[in-house]
Amino acid sequence: MRTFNALRGVGIAACVVLGLLAVTAGGAAAASTLKVCVQEKEGGSIKLPKGGVCKKGYKLTELGQEGPEGKKGERGEKGEQGEAGETGATGNAGATGETGATGATGPAGAAGGAGEQGEPGLSELTKTEQEALKAILPYVKYVEKGIGGKTTIQFSGANVQILSGAGTEGAINGEGNLVVGTDESPGTQTGSNNLIVGQGQSFTSYGSIIGGSFNSAAGPFTLLGGYFNTASGGNASATGGYSNKAEGGESAVSGGSQNKASGLFSSVQGGENNAAARGWASVSGGNYNEASGEAAWVGGGNFNHAKGNQSAIFGGHALTTEELYGYAP
Repeated sequence: MRTFNALRGVGIAACVVLGLLAVTAGGAAAASTLKVCVQEKEGGSIKLPKGGVCKKGYKLTELGQEGPEGKKGERGEKGEQGEAGETGATGNAGATGETGATGATGPAGAAGGAGEQGEPGLSELTKTEQEALKAILPYVKYVEKGIGGKTTIQFSGANVQILSGAGTEGAINGEGNLVVGTDESPGTQTGSNNLIVGQGQSFTSYGSIIGGSFNSAAGPFTLLGGYFNTASGGNASATGGYSNKAEGGESAVSGGSQNKASGLFSSVQGGENNAAARGWASVSGGNYNEASGEAAWVGGGNFNHAKGNQSAIFGGHALTTEELYGYAP
């Protein structure tokens, strides 16, 4: 019986719906929609609302409107492949690909024919001079960025010799000197075979090496440095300080100022206004000291005087030794 009632309710609801659809279709000119009351439970009945209101358990539904989208159905079977469409328009050209690797070098081509002989050169050198120049060039090298990054001429594999042309070392003709630099403010420069560096230098003899400034090489084979120093003894040297004089043969003044070594093999190492006036005499320092005895020595202090041969004054003030082997203090 329950089943029969349920089937009867469904059939009635279906008839009502079909009737309402017919009324809706026939009265479409009078009204575009129709509202009914649909029972909320599944398989419920359909009734007309009273005063536009449904009783409890029914939902007011407007017929003629598109209902909500139903659940997505199952996917159908795959259809047959359609016919091929027309060919689309040609796309834009793609970017250029990377350059491929360089291919192997091809074989060398055949040598060209010999060109015509050029015109004779304009060299004024004789054939002998040209041969001499060709012999020299292998030992000379041009370096664009050599010493200090500057243009440099190098001599390699050979000796370089500067000659005065006078024939002997001691023959003085003012030539054969090597001057490095601009030789500013030169003094008397009549000597030969000297090496000169600095400014204001004077050289009247031969075989000397002169550095510093405003120094004078008046003897042969001398060595000079400092400034305003003079070496006039043969093989003498005044290598530092100011206004010192090495007058004795093989004498030497190492530094200080206004010192003098006039004895053979004498020396003054420093200080001021000191003098080594005899052979092998020496003054080490201080000022206004003098060693006038042969092989005498003054170590320092001031106004000391070693007169005795081989005497010595170690220091102090105004001391004198006159006897052989004497010493003070």
